[in-house]
Amino acid sequence: MRPLENMEQKPGVTSGTSPALTDSELWGLFKKGDEAAFKTIYFKNYPLLYQYALNISKDEHVSDDVIQDMFSSLWHTRRNLGVAVSIKAYLLSSLRRRVLLKLKQIRRKQVLALELFTFNPDIEFSPEMVMIREEGDFFKRSIVKEALNQLSKRQKEVIYLRFYQDIPYKEVAKVMGINYQSVLNYCQAALQVLRNNEALLRAMSLDRYSE
Repeated sequence: MRPLENMEQKPGVTSGTSPALTDSELWGLFKKGDEAAFKTIYFKNYPLLYQYALNISKDEHVSDDVIQDMFSSLWHTRRNLGVAVSIKAYLLSSLRRRVLLKLKQIRRKQVLALELFTFNPDIEFSPEMVMIREEGDFFKRSIVKEALNQLSKRQKEVIYLRFYQDIPYKEVAKVMGINYQSVLNYCQAALQVLRNNEALLRAMSLDRYSE
C-alpha cells in the first residue's frame, strides 16, 4: 500500500508542522520519518507538481500515478536522500525525470521509435494560467497565451518554471538538467520573441491607454 493512500487533508489544514519552518528544516524532519512533515510537503506541492506533470505527459492518470510513485519512493528512501535547499525545485526535477521515463516506457509498449531522453516537454499555456491584472479580461489573456505558445518548447518550460512557479534560475537549470547560462539564454530569447509580438504589444498598449 502506498504511504499516501490513507492521508486525508482536512479543510484549511496542510499539516501539523509549524508554517515557519524553512525548507531545510522541513526536509530534515521528513528524512527522520516525521509524517506531519511528509504530509506538509505532499499537500503543499501536489497542485504544482500535477500541473507540471500534466503539461509534459498530457495525461491525467499518468501525471497522478507518477506523483504517487515518486512520493512513495521518497518515503521509503528518505534516510538516503540528500539535502534539499528548495523542496519545490527538488521535487520538480525528480518528477520531470520520472514523467519522461514513464512516457518512454509507454512509447516502447506502443512500439514507437522515439528517444524521449532528448524529448523536450511541450508546455501549453491556457488563458487561465496567464496572469493579467484584470481577472475578467479574457481577450488580453488569450493574446498573451497565444504569444507564449509560439515560443520553443525549451523557452516555454523556462518561462513556466521561472515566472509561473517562481523558481530561481539556478534551480530551473537543475530541474531541466541544463546549465545556468543556457537557462538565461532561453529566457532572454523568449522575452525577445514576446517583445517582437505585435499583437501582444498592441494589447499592452491598449491596457496602458485604458488606465
